[in-house]
Amino acid sequence: MRLKMKSIVVAACAAIAAPAFAAPSTTLYGGGATLPAIGYVGNTWLAPTPDNRLSSQGDAGSLFGLYSALDPTNPTVSYCQTGSGTGRGVITGANQGTGTCPTYASSPTGFAAPTADAHFGASDAPISASEFNLGVTNKGATRGQPVQFPAAAGAIAIIYNNNQVVKKNGAPEQLNLTESQICQIWAGQITNWSDLGRPAKPIKLVYRSDSSGTSFGFSNHLSYVCPNPAYATPTTVSGFSTQSTFANAFVGGSSAVPAGAIAASGNGGVTAAVNANDGAIGYAEVANAVQVAKLDPTAAVKFASVSLKAGGKKKSPDKNPKAFKIAASAVNTDKVLGSNDANGRPTLVALTAPNPGCVFVVDPAAYATSIVEAGDYKQYPIVAVSYLLGYYKGYGEDVTNVRNFFAAPYNPAIKGASAPEGGELFIGAKTGLSFLGGVNLKNNITGTKKAPAACINQ
Repeated sequence: MRLKMKSIVVAACAAIAAPAFAAPSTTLYGGGATLPAIGYVGNTWLAPTPDNRLSSQGDAGSLFGLYSALDPTNPTVSYCQTGSGTGRGVITGANQGTGTCPTYASSPTGFAAPTADAHFGASDAPISASEFNLGVTNKGATRGQPVQFPAAAGAIAIIYNNNQVVKKNGAPEQLNLTESQICQIWAGQITNWSDLGRPAKPIKLVYRSDSSGTSFGFSNHLSYVCPNPAYATPTTVSGFSTQSTFANAFVGGSSAVPAGAIAASGNGGVTAAVNANDGAIGYAEVANAVQVAKLDPTAAVKFASVSLKAGGKKKSPDKNPKAFKIAASAVNTDKVLGSNDANGRPTLVALTAPNPGCVFVVDPAAYATSIVEAGDYKQYPIVAVSYLLGYYKGYGEDVTNVRNFFAAPYNPAIKGASAPEGGELFIGAKTGLSFLGGVNLKNNITGTKKAPAACINQ
């Protein structure tokens, strides 16, 4: 009896001395960019009115849904569409993961996560030098530093609402815009549909009100193409600036927003505003317009094709390839977004990181427009690269699941997945959101002999 009691006491003391680890989370919490939302979580959030920002798990056929289904032990993924600015802000500590995630009827403040530090953030604009330093200041002791990986590429569509875009026989047709016309529309130089060869009707511009990676991608295109006669012909436009806040991207800045322009939050908000305003033209990830049309065949919103010049080949944003190829030379390590140069073009600056080799950024010039072959675009030219962001350390028992989650966009089993029975794939060829070709950062995320220092740690 004495021996038995002694064993119990020893066992109890050992239990007290042993470190306590919580079981892995059954849900990973994150949020941010709205551009890849349909590719990441599917289209269920579009069903209610107003649209939901929060998806408690990814639909079958979405990137997050495919990740969760890959292994029965994988957690579900909760995602709040806050916009890229808040996606980065939660990671740097500028915002709290516990902030609210309401419908598109109002603005979010966080991811509706149970803790201030979410598992991940998403952004279509890369992290800046000031944001990275803020993250180290706010969370360095417990989370190390922000980490960033390019995950996907999305087509940004010029969306519009005009039922008078028809053929001579009255049948509907897809609007086509040249680069010169796009530049003039967003510079406020083309203000009426009659300038586009359609019946007279005022153009109402719709742009993003929030800090947005879609705005960064669209203004990255405008600032690159519009001043260049090789792209914008016959009329060039100078003065656009690459900005996440689109009001600052207009020629002349925020004080020169064209009269009557409408500001809306999120890709879903822009799509809804264009759908509600006759004559409107906006920009949004093409999957939003595609899925809105599928769910509501009577929806007024449509998306335009783009050509380099009048009479040129028309490139439609919904014809994206399965993989958007990125040259290895365009992927930079330990560089972050710096200030714009004198021409409004973004710059990259070197980073002194506490944990080198865990911040990856694609040079914005590499996707500012399409390759030109034989005088025409090879593919649709307005694209954004979407990133997943997280922390270097502090994941505890979630570390394996989080590593596999960050590696999901590079996982051959996910990239080669078939559509679920009776469903569809929301990422891949002709969905609006492509995987990245030529980029595989799995080893950097998980750690191997080639990259021994994992970028996601316990």
